[in-house]
Amino acid sequence: MKIYNIIFILLFLYLCIKIIFPKLYLYYKIKYLYFKNLPYNTNKILNDNIIFVSIASYRDPQLVHTVNSLFDMCSDPSLVHVVVCEQNDITDTFTLNDKRVQKIIMDSKLARGPCWARYLIQQEWKGEEYYLQIDSHTRFVKDWDKLLRTEIKSLGKKSCLSNYVSTYDIVTGKCINKPLRGPMRIVGKGKDGFYRFNSKYVDHLYEPTKSFGWSGCFSFSSSQLILDAPYDPKTPFLFFGEETDIFLRLNKKGWEFYVPSIPICFTSFDRSYRKTFWEHPDNKAVGPLSRKRIKKRMNKLLIMLKQRDHRF
Repeated sequence: MKIYNIIFILLFLYLCIKIIFPKLYLYYKIKYLYFKNLPYNTNKILNDNIIFVSIASYRDPQLVHTVNSLFDMCSDPSLVHVVVCEQNDITDTFTLNDKRVQKIIMDSKLARGPCWARYLIQQEWKGEEYYLQIDSHTRFVKDWDKLLRTEIKSLGKKSCLSNYVSTYDIVTGKCINKPLRGPMRIVGKGKDGFYRFNSKYVDHLYEPTKSFGWSGCFSFSSSQLILDAPYDPKTPFLFFGEETDIFLRLNKKGWEFYVPSIPICFTSFDRSYRKTFWEHPDNKAVGPLSRKRIKKRMNKLLIMLKQRDHRF
């Protein structure tokens, strides 16, 4: 065999291994894995006073402290069902070992972003009366569970307490800014076309206050929210767009939004201490497909919602 034939074969094999095979595998994952039709949870809501807590965690060493804070500050842990989707790498030196928590364990290489993790968590809902969603880097105030039930019972059935809660220092665990934030509002659209929400720090609120936005880092409501706007499993690697999607779908179902009148918990918007799902090699190729899917749904919803609410 001539030398140039050997070179050609080696070059062809190199291209197959480095370019062609990975692209074919990615195509397979997009067609048969990432956007596969999957069922939604259709359980009936029980009148049991239990809070179902959803925590999606991606390689986050703060998860252990979050869970400890949740239970330490809870007035009645027997009325809390916590489900965590922990997505760690084999090299991570931390993990959650807590018998009080139901865990979905996933290798970080199989992660698909927060929406996928939260979808998996929602499939574990057994009908608990209340639904709380938080980040894996959260700290709670004392008797947070009792405070939330009191606040939500003063509102209508389709009412959701949600906000970008105040921040805490991950070293000291103490609140950095004012502990309370006011009503959420739309502050514009990003280059991706999705709404951006924000809220101002306030000194006090006298009651749960009407708001116009929904936050993935803190949301408390009846578990009807899981049935009315469940996480879409066909949105892998979606980040910006998650909150817009849930907010618009809940609006369509007649939900109203409020911010709590008292501090409930605190979060951290600092990502410098941890890895994020954006490191996944499929993120750049697949994420835009999820955003396209959400935008198509968003545009249809906005046509209807703009007719009844000028704020959109």
